[in-house]
Amino acid sequence: MRHQNVTSPYPNDDLLAYGHATCRSNIASSDNCAICVSLARAYLMTTCDGRIGGQVKLVGCSMRYEQYSFS
Repeated sequence: MRHQNVTSPYPNDDLLAYGHATCRSNIASSDNCAICVSLARAYLMTTCDGRIGGQVKLVGCSMRYEQYSFS
């Protein structure tokens, strides 16, 4: 599995959003992983826009974001 954590200002510099994405082992290449994560992010941004957290699980990857750090 491939993992990635990010921190980003959302929706402005006063608030932070913490994100975590994971690609499953059925994803053959890092390019396919990046595509899956991009699709997951786009889905979250359109369906969870303005919410304080959300998550999506696709066939090849999953992604979540919250207002708190995952570590």
